[in-house]
Amino acid sequence: MANGTGTVTGSPIELDEGENTVTVTAVGTFVISLNQGTEGTVTNGTGVVTGSPVDLVAGDTTITVPAGGSGTLIVDVALVTTQTGITDTITGTAFDLTTLAEHFHMSRLWMSGIVWGIVTILICAAVYRKASEGRMAAQSAGKITWTVFNVCFAGGALLGMLSFTVPILLFLASDLFIGYVVFFRQANV
Repeated sequence: MANGTGTVTGSPIELDEGENTVTVTAVGTFVISLNQGTEGTVTNGTGVVTGSPVDLVAGDTTITVPAGGSGTLIVDVALVTTQTGITDTITGTAFDLTTLAEHFHMSRLWMSGIVWGIVTILICAAVYRKASEGRMAAQSAGKITWTVFNVCFAGGALLGMLSFTVPILLFLASDLFIGYVVFFRQANV
């Protein structure tokens, strides 16, 4: 945040993620510059900003503090990632397990991860059972089930039920397992 026609204490101020309290000593305009992947709002504190709350987006945003509006302003800055975007879209839907998570003193992402893990195990059990009933050997049914397991975890991340880190680590583990089976185990036959 930097001075425009007004004055803010400590200009230019580097804003951190979360709530930042800034003190306006002279009224006028101010420029708030946010990096890509961030957004925020400016609201009244003891001071007044025109149009409070003012939405901030990546790039430069000019705000105005009117005459008699000097004092503190609250600048709330948040990182915007793929995970936060998906979380915002599921809030208030059937996939939002916040209430259940609070009951068990857990975060929403942990609770939805547990629920999605149980759903994935049930799906994989049904796929394995169906695949092993036919002409396939148990090994072939296991390969199909492993693929379904990976796809379920990727789908869980896209639905907002899991952190994106989980399917990425799962795919890396799958690659290591496949590499072991294809290269190391085959070499010892």
